[in-house]
Amino acid sequence: MDELIKRKVVELFTEVYGVNLQEDVDGDTILFGPDSPYKLDSMDVLRIISILKDEYKLEINAMQITNFNTLNKMVEFIKESMPQGAR
Repeated sequence: MDELIKRKVVELFTEVYGVNLQEDVDGDTILFGPDSPYKLDSMDVLRIISILKDEYKLEINAMQITNFNTLNKMVEFIKESMPQGAR
């Protein structure tokens, strides 16, 4: 399941930002903020969160945004937030 989620997140990230994460990043590289090699900011993280909310029917509150600064954290959050039967 993790690999399916990861592939989909990479695909969405590539579509939205034009960055191929499979080639350019390991799973723990910071994707957003001043430490990001991609120069993506807080507006960019809100954009991907909105897309992931729609894609996976997630409920995400403002306190959970820090769960989206690396690929691995995004995948883990999505996996843990999905209903038991959907995992």
